[in-house]
Amino acid sequence: MDYFATDTGRGVERIPLDRAELERDLASIDGGDRTPIASWPIQLYRGRVLHDPTGLLGRFVALFDEHLFSPEIVALKIARGLESYREHAARVTAEAAAGRPGGTGVAALGDERPRPRPVLDPP
Repeated sequence: MDYFATDTGRGVERIPLDRAELERDLASIDGGDRTPIASWPIQLYRGRVLHDPTGLLGRFVALFDEHLFSPEIVALKIARGLESYREHAARVTAEAAAGRPGGTGVAALGDERPRPRPVLDPP
């Protein structure tokens, strides 16, 4: 299955979901733990379900849309993003200090970018 496709003349993303994982996440949410929502791809917000014989995807979309921008989930996504940033910044800083400014921490940036300097924590 292609990741990108068209539907009624519009470009769409097809995002495969693991049924067992989705069922576990929904059970957690039903039990009061909404943290799994922070792990779902943002592209699913206001997603359109084309085929859902079990109703599982309809429940998923409704919960995702309802809670994605709740203070709890926003705070969790910010915390996870800052954690990821700090981990990456520490790798880049260590590589630069070790004389490997083009190491694995900056490989995704490509050679056309300036060499990294030590990175500061965000405000």
